[in-house]
Amino acid sequence: KLMEKEKPNPVVLVNGNVYNAKTKQPLSASLIYETLPDGAEAGNGVSSPVDGSFKIVLPYDKNYSIRASADKFFAISENLNLDSLVKAGYKEIHKDLYLVPIEIGQVFRLNNVFFDFDKYSLRPESFVELDRVVGFLNEYPNIEIEMSAHTDSKGSDDYNMTLSDNRAKSVREYILSKGIAAKRIVSQGYGETKPVAPNSNPDGSDNPDGRQLNRRVEFKILKN
Repeated sequence: KLMEKEKPNPVVLVNGNVYNAKTKQPLSASLIYETLPDGAEAGNGVSSPVDGSFKIVLPYDKNYSIRASADKFFAISENLNLDSLVKAGYKEIHKDLYLVPIEIGQVFRLNNVFFDFDKYSLRPESFVELDRVVGFLNEYPNIEIEMSAHTDSKGSDDYNMTLSDNRAKSVREYILSKGIAAKRIVSQGYGETKPVAPNSNPDGSDNPDGRQLNRRVEFKILKN
């Protein structure tokens, strides 16, 4: 029997594919794995140019983001809470990534922007993701965007509209604090009016996965 200090650290295999979100074609992209909330690099790689596939082995006892980037696409980050997934019995996780081309009208979901329940102040884990938006706007100085926030259908319409509007404003204010000109970014809350998934199942029961998808922060390119 192994002594506790001799036991290998538990790990999880993370694999998936990278796709062009517009055409759904496989995409070769640079991948960086970072720990949250500090943004420290935990590994890197490149997805296959043939089928967009990738894989990496990560220690399970941390939260991570997987960031994929490619030329003329906005880099995307996906959050992975490996600790909770391993406790649920997972030893291998499949995660596909979709990169959106940088074009007028395209919408970019920010997967690692977090708020406490019923609050609109940004949690510190959000800063790594938002700093990338700042870097993107500095790299493309002619781009203007709309920053939007969305809720699920719990709560009243008016409450959700106000909450989402305040959350969008909080994100905008953070980006402006980093030196981005105010004229380049507007904010808008949409409440529960633009769901991307059902909030309930066909039988009327709650759909927590759908609700989670609907609670989101996005930005849209208005001018390029």
